[in-house]
Amino acid sequence: MMNGSASMPLIQVDMFEGRSDELVRVFVEELTATTCRILGCKAEHVSIIVRDVPPSRWATGGVPWENV
Repeated sequence: MMNGSASMPLIQVDMFEGRSDELVRVFVEELTATTCRILGCKAEHVSIIVRDVPPSRWATGGVPWENV
């Protein structure tokens, strides 16, 4: 197992666009706290990238979500 101070996770999250900056801020704070609790790392070692994706660019089963 890695030493907790050595782990530097990068978490990438893709989600539909439209959430407020405040909601994303709360999400990344909670995701960071949970990551640190589980992995035993410091918050300053956790990086999170949140990408907003328009429904026209996200498909499931060959169908773009803008058509669902």
